[in-house]
Order: sequence, then C-alpha cells, then structure tokens
Amino acid sequence: LQFVGGLMLTPFVTRLLGPADYGMVTTSMIIMQAVFQVAGLSLATGLQRSYAHLGRENARRLLGFAVVTTLAITLLLDLTGPLWVHAFGLSDYGGASRFAVWWGGASAIATAQTSLLRSEDKLAGYAILMALQSVLADAAGLAICLYLDASATLFVAGKLAATALGAVVGLGYI
Repeated sequence: LQFVGGLMLTPFVTRLLGPADYGMVTTSMIIMQAVFQVAGLSLATGLQRSYAHLGRENARRLLGFAVVTTLAITLLLDLTGPLWVHAFGLSDYGGASRFAVWWGGASAIATAQTSLLRSEDKLAGYAILMALQSVLADAAGLAICLYLDASATLFVAGKLAATALGAVVGLGYI
C-alpha cells in the first residue's frame, strides 16, 4: 500500500514542487530514515519478541520505554541539527530538515505501536495507523502544498502531521 500510494503520488509531487524543492524532499526523506533508525533503536522488533516471550504487559512497558527514548533522541537530534546537517549536503538546519527529524521520530513511535497492535491482532488500529503514516501522509503533504504554498517545507510538514496524528490515534488502540 505504501509503495503503490507513493508511486501514484510521485508524479504530482514532482510537478508541483519543481526540481529544487523535490530535491529537498528527497533529502528530507533520507534524514527521516536516518532518524527513524537511530531514534527507534529497533524496538519495534523487540516489542513483538517481548509480546511473544514475556507477555502483553511487558510489551506495553517496552512500548512506553520506546516512546520516551524515541522522543528524547529525536529532541537531541533536533537540538544538534546545525552540527550534523552538513553531512546531508545542506548549508543550514531548519524548515524541511527540522520537520524531517521529527517525522523520523514520529515514524519510529508509530512503527513501535504497529508492532504491538500486530502482536495483539488489533487489525483496525493497525490499518488506520499504517494508512496515516503512508498514503495519507503523502496526500496530506500534497494537499498542504496545493492549498497553501508548493514548498518542500510544507510537504514534509504535512507528512509529519499525518504521521504524528497516526501515533496519537494509535495510542487509542493500545
């Protein structure tokens, strides 16, 4: 779903944003993936193992730990952004790159939640959360650009908003 949705929206996004802004979007996606890996600490996989071997309550505690540590690491990466942003070929930190950091953190939290939802066989919550952080996130970014201003910053902000909403909604299913 995520791959197909992204594939279908890419032509619209590239034409709407233009080469420079789309280049910033792809750089932001790389930053998001790096933050996702670092801040997530692979706890999503650990959640499923914890659920299988130690039970539901231990997995829920691990999810709480995952949320707190992911937020702390994401905040640290945001505060130190000006020190490392040059590694991604950017001259300054802010706008799309800053939103990408928080998008990566929100994605790590949402992915940890989907692991627990999958373990608990809560299909409705899992499906809603996956939709919000994939196809609907792309659609939110595109919609914001259509209605406000076509920029990389707003596109990434839309993806962050949908993913963060998914993480908040996901808590209701846990």
